[in-house]
Amino acid sequence: VILDNGLVKVSLSNPRGDVSEVWYRGVQSLERRNHDKNRGMEGTGFRIVHQAPDLIEVAFSRSWNISRRGSIAPLNVEKRYIMQRGTSGFYAYAVVERLKGWPDTVMDQLRIVFKLDKDRFDYMAISEERQRVMPTQEDRDRGKRLAYPEAVLLTNTSNKALEGEVDDKYQYSLEHQDDRVHGWVSTRDRIGFWLVFPSYEFRTGGPTKQELTSHVGPTLLGMFGSTHYAGSDIDTTYRSSEAWKMVYGPVFIYLNSASTGSSPRVLYQDAQLKMKLEESKWPYGFVHSDDFPSWQQRGSVSGRLVIKDPFRYMKTMYGSGAHMGLAPPGAPGSWQRDGKNYQFWNKTNNHGSHTELGFLVFEPPRNGPTVWEIGVPDRSAAEFFVPEPEPTYINKLYKNLPKDWYRQYGLWERYSKLFPVTDVNFTIGVHDYSKDWYFAQVTR
Repeated sequence: VILDNGLVKVSLSNPRGDVSEVWYRGVQSLERRNHDKNRGMEGTGFRIVHQAPDLIEVAFSRSWNISRRGSIAPLNVEKRYIMQRGTSGFYAYAVVERLKGWPDTVMDQLRIVFKLDKDRFDYMAISEERQRVMPTQEDRDRGKRLAYPEAVLLTNTSNKALEGEVDDKYQYSLEHQDDRVHGWVSTRDRIGFWLVFPSYEFRTGGPTKQELTSHVGPTLLGMFGSTHYAGSDIDTTYRSSEAWKMVYGPVFIYLNSASTGSSPRVLYQDAQLKMKLEESKWPYGFVHSDDFPSWQQRGSVSGRLVIKDPFRYMKTMYGSGAHMGLAPPGAPGSWQRDGKNYQFWNKTNNHGSHTELGFLVFEPPRNGPTVWEIGVPDRSAAEFFVPEPEPTYINKLYKNLPKDWYRQYGLWERYSKLFPVTDVNFTIGVHDYSKDWYFAQVTR
Protein backbone atom coordinates (compact mmCIF):
# COMPACT_ATOMS: atom_id res chain seq x y z
CA VAL A 1 0.00 0.00 0.00
CA ILE A 2 1.49 3.35 -1.04
CA LEU A 3 0.48 6.76 0.30
CA ASP A 4 1.88 9.63 -1.78
CA ASN A 5 1.02 13.33 -1.60
CA GLY A 6 3.82 14.59 -3.84
CA LEU A 7 6.00 15.59 -0.89
CA VAL A 8 6.31 12.31 0.99
CA LYS A 9 5.74 8.75 -0.21
CA VAL A 10 5.12 6.00 2.36
CA SER A 11 5.06 2.28 1.60
CA LEU A 12 3.08 0.08 3.99
CA SER A 13 3.26 -3.71 4.02
CA ASN A 14 -0.08 -5.40 3.41
CA PRO A 15 -1.67 -6.83 5.52
CA ARG A 16 0.94 -6.46 8.31
CA GLY A 17 0.74 -2.67 8.33
CA ASP A 18 4.45 -1.99 8.85
CA VAL A 19 6.04 1.17 7.43
CA SER A 20 8.59 -0.30 5.02
CA GLU A 21 9.72 2.82 3.11
CA VAL A 22 9.53 6.59 3.56
CA TRP A 23 10.63 8.67 0.57
CA TYR A 24 11.35 12.40 0.77
CA ARG A 25 13.28 14.51 -1.74
CA GLY A 26 14.52 11.39 -3.50
CA VAL A 27 15.87 9.84 -0.30
CA GLN A 28 14.51 6.64 1.25
CA SER A 29 14.97 7.10 5.00
CA LEU A 30 14.35 3.69 6.57
CA GLU A 31 16.84 0.87 7.09
CA ARG A 32 16.26 -1.81 4.44
CA ARG A 33 18.49 -4.46 5.98
CA ASN A 34 16.18 -5.29 8.88
CA HIS A 35 14.41 -8.63 9.02
CA ASP A 36 10.67 -8.59 8.37
CA LYS A 37 10.01 -10.77 11.39
CA ASN A 38 9.47 -9.54 14.94
CA ARG A 39 8.30 -6.05 14.04
CA GLY A 40 5.61 -5.87 16.64
CA MET A 41 1.86 -6.20 16.28
CA GLU A 42 1.04 -7.51 12.82
CA GLY A 43 -2.15 -6.83 10.94
CA THR A 44 -4.09 -9.51 9.08
CA GLY A 45 -6.56 -7.27 7.27
CA PHE A 46 -6.50 -3.97 5.37
CA ARG A 47 -9.17 -1.38 4.62
CA ILE A 48 -9.47 2.22 3.49
CA VAL A 49 -11.16 4.13 6.31
CA HIS A 50 -11.62 7.44 4.50
CA GLN A 51 -10.57 8.78 1.13
CA ALA A 52 -11.04 12.34 -0.08
CA PRO A 53 -9.12 14.71 -2.38
CA ASP A 54 -7.19 16.18 0.56
CA LEU A 55 -6.86 13.22 2.94
CA ILE A 56 -6.64 9.45 3.11
CA GLU A 57 -6.79 7.22 6.19
CA VAL A 58 -6.04 3.50 6.07
CA ALA A 59 -6.18 0.76 8.71
CA PHE A 60 -4.49 -2.59 9.28
CA SER A 61 -6.23 -4.75 11.86
CA ARG A 62 -5.80 -7.97 13.78
CA SER A 63 -8.42 -9.64 15.97
CA TRP A 64 -7.91 -12.11 18.80
CA ASN A 65 -9.98 -15.15 19.68
CA ILE A 66 -9.51 -18.12 21.99
CA SER A 67 -8.02 -20.29 19.22
CA ARG A 68 -5.01 -17.95 19.19
CA ARG A 69 -4.37 -18.23 22.92
CA GLY A 70 -0.67 -18.59 23.64
CA SER A 71 0.45 -17.54 20.15
CA ILE A 72 -0.22 -13.78 20.25
CA ALA A 73 -1.17 -11.26 22.92
CA PRO A 74 -4.92 -11.22 23.69
CA LEU A 75 -5.60 -7.90 21.98
CA ASN A 76 -7.59 -6.48 19.12
CA VAL A 77 -5.25 -4.10 17.34
CA GLU A 78 -5.84 -1.58 14.57
CA LYS A 79 -2.89 0.38 13.19
CA ARG A 80 -3.90 3.47 11.26
CA TYR A 81 -2.09 5.93 9.02
CA ILE A 82 -3.26 9.31 7.74
CA MET A 83 -1.78 11.42 4.96
CA GLN A 84 -2.94 14.92 4.01
CA ARG A 85 -2.33 16.90 0.88
CA GLY A 86 0.44 19.49 1.18
CA THR A 87 1.87 18.05 4.42
CA SER A 88 5.50 16.99 4.71
CA GLY A 89 4.85 13.84 6.68
CA PHE A 90 2.14 11.47 7.87
CA TYR A 91 0.20 10.57 11.02
CA ALA A 92 0.16 7.23 12.81
CA TYR A 93 -1.94 5.88 15.66
CA ALA A 94 -3.23 2.62 17.08
CA VAL A 95 -6.49 1.49 18.65
CA VAL A 96 -5.82 -1.31 21.14
CA GLU A 97 -8.64 -3.23 22.81
CA ARG A 98 -9.26 -6.09 25.25
CA LEU A 99 -12.66 -7.60 25.88
CA LYS A 100 -13.89 -8.73 29.28
CA GLY A 101 -13.15 -12.39 29.89
CA TRP A 102 -9.96 -12.52 27.88
CA PRO A 103 -6.88 -14.04 29.56
CA ASP A 104 -4.80 -11.94 31.91
CA THR A 105 -1.78 -10.39 30.28
CA VAL A 106 1.06 -7.98 31.03
CA MET A 107 2.21 -5.31 28.58
CA ASP A 108 5.33 -3.63 29.91
CA GLN A 109 5.94 -1.59 26.76
CA LEU A 110 3.81 0.01 24.06
CA ARG A 111 5.69 2.04 21.47
CA ILE A 112 6.19 3.11 17.88
CA VAL A 113 9.68 2.61 16.46
CA PHE A 114 11.46 3.61 13.27
CA LYS A 115 14.85 2.20 12.31
CA LEU A 116 16.52 4.73 10.02
CA ASP A 117 19.15 4.19 7.32
CA LYS A 118 22.41 3.84 9.24
CA ASP A 119 24.44 5.03 6.24
CA ARG A 120 22.63 8.37 6.21
CA PHE A 121 21.34 9.43 9.63
CA ASP A 122 24.19 10.32 11.97
CA TYR A 123 23.02 13.32 14.02
CA MET A 124 20.46 13.01 16.82
CA ALA A 125 18.47 15.82 18.48
CA ILE A 126 16.16 15.39 21.46
CA SER A 127 16.15 18.99 22.77
CA GLU A 128 17.66 22.40 22.05
CA GLU A 129 20.70 21.58 24.20
CA ARG A 130 20.90 17.82 23.78
CA GLN A 131 21.89 17.05 20.21
CA ARG A 132 25.03 15.61 18.70
CA VAL A 133 26.75 13.40 16.13
CA MET A 134 26.19 9.81 17.27
CA PRO A 135 28.24 6.62 17.09
CA THR A 136 27.11 3.75 14.89
CA GLN A 137 25.85 0.36 15.96
CA GLU A 138 29.14 -1.08 14.72
CA ASP A 139 31.01 1.36 16.98
CA ARG A 140 29.04 0.00 19.92
CA ASP A 141 29.66 -3.60 18.89
CA ARG A 142 33.42 -2.96 18.93
CA GLY A 143 33.27 -1.17 22.29
CA LYS A 144 33.73 -2.39 25.85
CA ARG A 145 30.58 -3.46 27.64
CA LEU A 146 30.17 -1.80 31.02
CA ALA A 147 27.99 -2.59 34.05
CA TYR A 148 24.86 -3.27 32.00
CA PRO A 149 24.32 -4.07 28.28
CA GLU A 150 23.04 -0.64 27.29
CA ALA A 151 26.24 1.10 28.45
CA VAL A 152 29.32 0.75 26.24
CA LEU A 153 32.72 2.45 26.32
CA LEU A 154 33.58 3.39 22.72
CA THR A 155 37.11 2.15 22.05
CA ASN A 156 37.39 1.81 18.27
CA THR A 157 35.06 4.19 16.45
CA SER A 158 34.71 5.11 12.80
CA ASN A 159 34.53 8.74 13.95
CA LYS A 160 37.64 9.17 16.11
CA ALA A 161 36.16 12.24 17.82
CA LEU A 162 33.79 9.87 19.67
CA GLU A 163 36.45 7.50 20.95
CA GLY A 164 36.69 7.20 24.73
CA GLU A 165 33.08 8.23 25.38
CA VAL A 166 30.30 6.21 26.95
CA ASP A 167 27.19 5.50 24.90
CA ASP A 168 24.05 4.56 26.81
CA LYS A 169 20.49 5.00 25.55
CA TYR A 170 19.30 5.87 29.06
CA GLN A 171 21.41 9.04 28.91
CA TYR A 172 18.97 10.36 26.30
CA SER A 173 15.75 10.06 28.30
CA LEU A 174 13.27 12.90 28.72
CA GLU A 175 10.20 13.58 30.83
CA HIS A 176 6.92 13.38 28.90
CA GLN A 177 6.34 17.11 29.37
CA ASP A 178 9.64 17.88 27.63
CA ASP A 179 9.54 15.21 24.93
CA ARG A 180 7.42 16.85 22.25
CA VAL A 181 9.68 16.34 19.23
CA HIS A 182 12.88 14.40 18.70
CA GLY A 183 14.59 12.71 15.81
CA TRP A 184 17.53 12.37 13.47
CA VAL A 185 19.31 14.34 10.75
CA SER A 186 21.22 13.06 7.76
CA THR A 187 24.10 15.54 7.61
CA ARG A 188 24.96 14.14 4.19
CA ASP A 189 21.54 14.93 2.71
CA ARG A 190 20.48 17.73 5.12
CA ILE A 191 17.22 15.88 5.76
CA GLY A 192 15.49 15.52 9.12
CA PHE A 193 13.20 12.69 10.26
CA TRP A 194 11.18 13.64 13.35
CA LEU A 195 8.59 12.17 15.70
CA VAL A 196 6.12 14.81 16.96
CA PHE A 197 3.90 14.33 20.01
CA PRO A 198 1.06 16.90 19.71
CA SER A 199 -0.18 15.79 23.14
CA TYR A 200 0.90 13.43 25.90
CA GLU A 201 -2.61 12.52 27.06
CA PHE A 202 -2.06 9.01 25.66
CA ARG A 203 1.38 8.58 27.27
CA THR A 204 0.95 6.90 30.63
CA GLY A 205 2.55 7.95 33.91
CA GLY A 206 1.95 11.69 33.77
CA PRO A 207 4.11 14.65 32.75
CA THR A 208 7.11 13.82 34.95
CA LYS A 209 7.50 10.22 33.73
CA GLN A 210 10.98 9.69 32.28
CA GLU A 211 11.10 7.82 28.98
CA LEU A 212 13.53 6.74 26.32
CA THR A 213 13.69 8.80 23.14
CA SER A 214 16.15 8.19 20.29
CA HIS A 215 19.37 6.20 20.50
CA VAL A 216 22.05 4.47 18.45
CA GLY A 217 20.72 2.38 15.58
CA PRO A 218 19.79 4.96 14.39
CA THR A 219 16.57 4.32 16.30
CA LEU A 220 13.64 6.73 16.59
CA LEU A 221 11.54 5.63 19.54
CA GLY A 222 8.15 6.88 20.67
CA MET A 223 7.15 5.36 24.01
CA PHE A 224 3.44 5.38 24.86
CA GLY A 225 3.76 3.38 28.05
CA SER A 226 6.41 1.36 29.86
CA THR A 227 7.88 0.37 33.21
CA HIS A 228 11.11 2.26 32.52
CA TYR A 229 12.52 3.95 35.65
CA ALA A 230 9.72 2.56 37.81
CA GLY A 231 9.54 -1.21 37.35
CA SER A 232 6.54 -3.08 38.67
CA ASP A 233 5.24 0.02 40.48
CA ILE A 234 3.69 0.93 37.13
CA ASP A 235 0.46 -1.02 36.69
CA THR A 236 0.72 -2.83 33.35
CA THR A 237 -1.31 -5.93 34.26
CA TYR A 238 -4.59 -6.39 32.40
CA ARG A 239 -7.06 -8.66 34.17
CA SER A 240 -9.64 -10.99 32.68
CA SER A 241 -12.33 -9.22 34.68
CA GLU A 242 -11.83 -5.86 32.98
CA ALA A 243 -12.51 -4.60 29.48
CA TRP A 244 -10.08 -1.98 28.18
CA LYS A 245 -9.56 0.15 25.10
CA MET A 246 -7.16 2.99 24.35
CA VAL A 247 -6.09 5.11 21.38
CA TYR A 248 -2.35 5.73 21.21
CA GLY A 249 -1.73 8.82 19.13
CA PRO A 250 -1.96 10.14 16.57
CA VAL A 251 1.67 11.13 16.41
CA PHE A 252 3.09 12.99 13.43
CA ILE A 253 6.14 11.85 11.50
CA TYR A 254 7.65 14.98 10.01
CA LEU A 255 10.33 15.25 7.32
CA ASN A 256 12.18 18.46 6.51
CA SER A 257 15.26 19.65 4.67
CA ALA A 258 17.81 22.46 4.71
CA SER A 259 20.32 23.90 2.28
CA THR A 260 23.75 22.35 1.89
CA GLY A 261 26.15 23.56 4.55
CA SER A 262 23.48 24.61 7.04
CA SER A 263 23.64 23.41 10.64
CA PRO A 264 21.56 20.40 11.70
CA ARG A 265 20.18 22.68 14.42
CA VAL A 266 18.26 24.54 11.72
CA LEU A 267 16.30 21.37 11.01
CA TYR A 268 15.58 20.80 14.70
CA GLN A 269 14.38 24.38 15.12
CA ASP A 270 12.05 23.94 12.16
CA ALA A 271 10.77 20.69 13.68
CA GLN A 272 10.02 22.57 16.91
CA LEU A 273 7.92 25.07 14.98
CA LYS A 274 6.06 22.21 13.35
CA MET A 275 5.48 20.64 16.76
CA LYS A 276 3.93 23.85 18.07
CA LEU A 277 1.66 23.99 15.03
CA GLU A 278 0.54 20.38 15.56
CA GLU A 279 0.01 21.07 19.26
CA SER A 280 -2.24 24.03 18.40
CA LYS A 281 -4.43 21.73 16.26
CA TRP A 282 -4.96 19.17 19.04
CA PRO A 283 -7.31 17.38 19.34
CA TYR A 284 -7.28 16.73 15.62
CA GLY A 285 -10.53 17.12 13.74
CA PHE A 286 -9.56 14.90 10.79
CA VAL A 287 -9.23 11.53 12.59
CA HIS A 288 -11.90 9.07 11.41
CA SER A 289 -12.20 6.85 14.46
CA ASP A 290 -15.18 6.74 16.81
CA ASP A 291 -12.72 6.01 19.60
CA PHE A 292 -10.89 9.33 19.18
CA PRO A 293 -13.04 12.25 20.45
CA SER A 294 -12.68 15.38 18.35
CA TRP A 295 -12.65 18.81 19.97
CA GLN A 296 -16.43 19.10 19.45
CA GLN A 297 -16.89 16.00 21.63
CA ARG A 298 -14.58 17.09 24.44
CA GLY A 299 -15.10 19.28 27.46
CA SER A 300 -12.71 21.58 29.26
CA VAL A 301 -12.00 22.63 32.81
CA SER A 302 -10.63 25.87 34.19
CA GLY A 303 -10.17 27.48 37.55
CA ARG A 304 -7.56 28.87 39.90
CA LEU A 305 -5.27 27.02 42.26
CA VAL A 306 -4.36 28.72 45.53
CA ILE A 307 -2.23 27.43 48.38
CA LYS A 308 -3.28 27.92 51.97
CA ASP A 309 -0.39 27.16 54.31
CA PRO A 310 -0.33 29.46 57.36
CA PHE A 311 2.90 27.91 58.60
CA ARG A 312 4.73 29.04 55.48
CA TYR A 313 2.84 31.99 54.00
CA MET A 314 1.13 34.87 55.79
CA LYS A 315 -1.54 34.96 53.11
CA THR A 316 -3.03 32.67 50.50
CA MET A 317 -0.66 32.22 47.56
CA TYR A 318 -1.33 31.54 43.91
CA GLY A 319 -0.14 28.10 42.79
CA SER A 320 1.87 29.40 39.85
CA GLY A 321 3.68 26.87 37.70
CA ALA A 322 1.87 23.90 39.22
CA HIS A 323 0.92 20.83 37.23
CA MET A 324 -2.84 20.30 37.14
CA GLY A 325 -4.14 17.02 35.84
CA LEU A 326 -7.22 14.92 35.25
CA ALA A 327 -6.53 11.25 35.92
CA PRO A 328 -8.58 8.23 37.06
CA PRO A 329 -9.66 8.33 40.73
CA GLY A 330 -7.26 6.78 43.20
CA ALA A 331 -5.03 7.34 46.18
CA PRO A 332 -2.80 10.44 46.22
CA GLY A 333 -0.03 9.97 43.68
CA SER A 334 -1.72 7.04 41.93
CA TRP A 335 -1.52 8.88 38.61
CA GLN A 336 2.22 8.23 38.41
CA ARG A 337 1.68 4.47 38.77
CA ASP A 338 -1.15 4.29 36.23
CA GLY A 339 -0.05 2.55 33.05
CA LYS A 340 -3.42 1.97 31.38
CA ASN A 341 -5.40 5.20 31.11
CA TYR A 342 -5.49 8.66 29.61
CA GLN A 343 -4.29 11.62 31.64
CA PHE A 344 -4.86 15.29 30.82
CA TRP A 345 -2.36 17.78 32.15
CA ASN A 346 -1.60 21.47 31.97
CA LYS A 347 0.39 24.03 33.93
CA THR A 348 -0.98 27.02 35.80
CA ASN A 349 0.16 30.53 34.93
CA ASN A 350 1.57 33.10 37.36
CA HIS A 351 -1.89 33.69 38.84
CA GLY A 352 -2.59 30.00 39.32
CA SER A 353 -5.19 29.99 36.53
CA HIS A 354 -5.93 26.72 34.83
CA THR A 355 -7.60 25.85 31.61
CA GLU A 356 -14.27 27.09 35.53
CA LEU A 357 -13.67 24.88 38.57
CA GLY A 358 -13.69 28.06 40.62
CA PHE A 359 -11.01 28.26 43.30
CA LEU A 360 -9.14 25.08 44.12
CA VAL A 361 -7.59 25.44 47.56
CA PHE A 362 -4.66 23.18 48.36
CA GLU A 363 -3.88 22.83 52.05
CA PRO A 364 -0.63 20.90 52.50
CA PRO A 365 -0.95 18.13 55.09
CA ARG A 366 0.94 19.19 58.21
CA ASN A 367 1.50 18.32 61.84
CA GLY A 368 2.91 21.77 62.54
CA PRO A 369 5.41 24.28 61.21
CA THR A 370 8.45 23.17 59.23
CA VAL A 371 11.38 22.68 61.57
CA TRP A 372 13.92 22.00 58.85
CA GLU A 373 14.14 20.74 55.28
CA ILE A 374 16.89 19.72 52.91
CA GLY A 375 16.47 20.75 49.29
CA VAL A 376 13.53 21.98 47.25
CA PRO A 377 10.30 19.90 47.12
CA ASP A 378 9.89 19.98 43.34
CA ARG A 379 10.53 16.26 42.64
CA SER A 380 13.64 16.94 40.56
CA ALA A 381 16.58 16.60 43.01
CA ALA A 382 18.35 19.06 40.71
CA GLU A 383 19.49 21.21 43.62
CA PHE A 384 21.64 18.52 45.24
CA PHE A 385 25.31 17.72 44.68
CA VAL A 386 26.02 15.83 41.47
CA PRO A 387 29.69 14.89 41.03
CA GLU A 388 31.63 14.91 37.83
CA PRO A 389 32.02 11.42 36.36
CA GLU A 390 35.25 9.52 36.18
CA PRO A 391 37.26 11.04 33.28
CA THR A 392 37.32 7.68 31.53
CA TYR A 393 33.51 7.34 31.57
CA ILE A 394 32.08 10.53 30.12
CA ASN A 395 29.54 11.59 27.57
CA LYS A 396 30.91 14.84 26.15
CA LEU A 397 27.41 16.08 25.38
CA TYR A 398 26.87 16.81 29.07
CA LYS A 399 30.23 18.41 29.78
CA ASN A 400 28.73 21.91 29.68
CA LEU A 401 25.20 20.96 30.78
CA PRO A 402 25.38 20.83 34.60
CA LYS A 403 21.63 20.25 34.97
CA ASP A 404 22.08 16.95 33.12
CA TRP A 405 25.27 15.78 34.83
CA TYR A 406 23.27 13.17 36.71
CA ARG A 407 22.82 11.33 33.41
CA GLN A 408 26.54 10.51 33.19
CA TYR A 409 27.57 6.90 33.57
CA GLY A 410 28.85 5.40 36.83
CA LEU A 411 27.97 8.13 39.31
CA TRP A 412 26.79 5.50 41.80
CA GLU A 413 30.42 4.39 42.08
CA ARG A 414 31.59 7.93 42.83
CA TYR A 415 29.65 7.96 46.11
CA SER A 416 31.93 5.56 47.98
CA LYS A 417 34.99 7.46 46.78
CA LEU A 418 33.63 10.82 47.86
CA PHE A 419 32.38 9.41 51.18
CA PRO A 420 34.91 6.63 51.87
CA VAL A 421 34.38 6.25 55.62
CA THR A 422 30.80 7.17 56.47
CA ASP A 423 27.64 8.12 54.66
CA VAL A 424 26.60 11.75 54.26
CA ASN A 425 26.84 13.64 57.56
CA PHE A 426 24.69 16.75 57.14
CA THR A 427 24.11 19.45 59.78
CA ILE A 428 21.13 21.74 59.24
CA GLY A 429 22.20 25.38 59.10
CA VAL A 430 25.84 24.46 58.63
CA HIS A 431 26.11 22.39 55.48
CA ASP A 432 25.02 23.37 51.97
CA TYR A 433 22.80 20.80 50.24
CA SER A 434 24.13 21.87 46.83
CA LYS A 435 27.60 20.76 47.90
CA ASP A 436 27.19 18.32 50.76
CA TRP A 437 24.05 16.26 50.02
CA TYR A 438 24.56 13.54 47.39
CA PHE A 439 21.82 13.61 44.75
CA ALA A 440 21.10 9.87 44.89
CA GLN A 441 20.73 7.33 47.67
CA VAL A 442 23.11 4.58 46.61
CA THR A 443 24.78 1.60 48.22
CA ARG A 444 28.48 1.39 48.97
